[in-house]
Amino acid sequence: MRFAKLFLLALLPSVSAAQTQVPELDLPVQVDGELAEEAWSKALLVELPYEVDPGESTPAPVRTECLLFSTEKALYVAFRAYDPNPQEVRAHLADRDQLFRDDFVGIILDTFADRRRAFQFLANPLGVQADAIRMETAEQQEDFRWDAIWQAAGKLTSFGYQVEMAIPFAALRFPAGSSEKLFGFAALRVWPRSLRRSLLSHPVDRNNPCFLCQFPLFRGLAAARAGRAVEFNPTWVAARAQSREALDEPLLSRPTQNGDAGASLLVGLSPNVSLNLALNPDFSQVEADAKQLSVNRVFTLFFPEKRPFFMESSDLFTTPLQAVYTRTMVDPDWGVKLTGKEGSHAFGLFLVRDQVTPLILPGPESSSRVELEQASTAAVGRYRYDLGNASTLGALITHRQGSGLRSSLGGFDGMLRLSRGDTLTWQWLRSTTTYPGDRALEGQEKRLSGTAWEANFSHATRNFEAWAWARDLSEGFRADMGFIPRVGVRGGEVGAQKVLWGKEGDWFSVLRLGGEVQAWEDSAGRLLERTYRFMGRYQGPLQSTVFLTLSKFRKSWQGQRFDGWSGRMFGNVRFSGDVTASCGIEGGDAIDYAGSRPARRWAISPGFTWNLGRHLYLQGDFTGERLTVPEGELYEALLAELRIVYQFTVRSFLRVITQTGRLRTHPERYPEPTDRESRDWAHQLLFAYKVNPQTLLYLGASDGELGNELHRAVTMHRSVFLKLSVNLLF
Repeated sequence: MRFAKLFLLALLPSVSAAQTQVPELDLPVQVDGELAEEAWSKALLVELPYEVDPGESTPAPVRTECLLFSTEKALYVAFRAYDPNPQEVRAHLADRDQLFRDDFVGIILDTFADRRRAFQFLANPLGVQADAIRMETAEQQEDFRWDAIWQAAGKLTSFGYQVEMAIPFAALRFPAGSSEKLFGFAALRVWPRSLRRSLLSHPVDRNNPCFLCQFPLFRGLAAARAGRAVEFNPTWVAARAQSREALDEPLLSRPTQNGDAGASLLVGLSPNVSLNLALNPDFSQVEADAKQLSVNRVFTLFFPEKRPFFMESSDLFTTPLQAVYTRTMVDPDWGVKLTGKEGSHAFGLFLVRDQVTPLILPGPESSSRVELEQASTAAVGRYRYDLGNASTLGALITHRQGSGLRSSLGGFDGMLRLSRGDTLTWQWLRSTTTYPGDRALEGQEKRLSGTAWEANFSHATRNFEAWAWARDLSEGFRADMGFIPRVGVRGGEVGAQKVLWGKEGDWFSVLRLGGEVQAWEDSAGRLLERTYRFMGRYQGPLQSTVFLTLSKFRKSWQGQRFDGWSGRMFGNVRFSGDVTASCGIEGGDAIDYAGSRPARRWAISPGFTWNLGRHLYLQGDFTGERLTVPEGELYEALLAELRIVYQFTVRSFLRVITQTGRLRTHPERYPEPTDRESRDWAHQLLFAYKVNPQTLLYLGASDGELGNELHRAVTMHRSVFLKLSVNLLF
């Protein structure tokens, strides 16, 4: 009976009184951080009187004013951030979305007032921008890969700093029509000193994990016109490259020169529906993927998406099972994307023609990745219905087709808020797959079909959190446009943790202590893995964090059973506004998957960040790992990366990235022949000038080297490149 009542309450729409009116003005404003125009004297004043982290809606220790007004084309926002010690304000020049070590302010806009999705705009005291899509899921996700075109400027002052923003309505999605809009609004300030304090314009109830549900509603924007905005984005990429296919080749190839032009067209069909058309789209990226260790790993590595075309409304395609992973589309000729929201209905569709076809071949104990040298067409369709108070129902279909390849997937999902603290998410999928007779797919069944489902329950209150999930993926299930590297398994997890909140002046701000049990078995019911994990997390002064886990496991690998203990510790501390240090340590029992035998694994991963003045930034990351078996050491692996960035202005920077890896093995202890030593180096030099995320210039050079016990360091590729992109708004 109690569950039935909670279910009914979750379906009822919530009612909130809208009491705050945002004025609409027709007065000129120059976004320069000065706040000298007449419009700011007539703007709505919103104070930020609450500290919501680590304080619990306690009085804010510093004063912050937020000013708001709108015009026909944009929302204007300004902040006056007062500080008792203005010289301690942390502010550095940096690239977009790289301001989180600094003081910053911003707003969060739930433009549909639906408590599911919000736009987030942030800026530091020097005008460095960050923007994100905030999703109201159980994980409270913030996706900073999304970029909008808007303006910001900042200025350090005698009282602290002030920031000015202009957010065009063309950058937002909101209900169509000429009447007043009702939208959720929050103003935010982060004040980082020994503790990183978050200040907000309204109080937050920690017994309610739905953050967007607690936003006050504002009225206004009646004259807002996203218009039928049209953005045309032509791009041109040119490169000169040399390469060598084998270490023993005496010379690099002759230089090859090529240029590639493309264009995309974003059409705002209405304020809430957009169409993106792309011909030979610019899916190039200049941000190097972080290196990951792959030795003694049995599942395919995951790399995040960074390409703008796929980032438009990417949150809509996010589901409990990752059935859509856009990095399975590598080199498209063209793409079409339609996304929108009308009332309670949200929808998305994209179609892409790709020159190659990468596939993940999953299994119960391992997975691999192959790339078919053939073109394919990929399509994804998504529908989501907003149900009652912050609950949703959804449907998803994907299809990929090429020569001899046909892969289809479809299913349903939902998120149901049973109460303020209880959330249930679920998804059910079915797939059918026909693989071509490609040599890379030898050993794979030609025709497959299967189902997958997941159910996840979470309970979150101020002092206690608990969760339970279950998942079942049949052997024939394939998500060829997703990232699901393990099938033929079923399993689940149950966990809970106690949350302790410190008081002002305590040695900790938050402590979390808990444990969880996870188990997996194959489709025949044989145990693959059972893990008991105890964990603790500490947050305290100097913005310090320490995370500890201790695990007892039983695993099966190729018919053998392995038992053992392992532990992990990670710590991070910010000694000042300029220096951060971190270190992770892992160790304990492990498995040598190549030799199917017990092993001991130790790993350490220190890192640092260092701002030298306002312009120069250094970041270093290192990983060292050693695996020993009863006969002795099996391998030692090292990874290191150094980034040096000189930020000339908010718009331009010069960056150097150096990455290196080394693997030393003992071949006599491997069941199959292996190299005794392998090394690699990668270097990138990049100059960037960005007017906005789509109007930019990149000029750079890169090279890569390989080596082994016979060849010290051989340059395998070398290139210089130029990328030009222009955003034209009509």
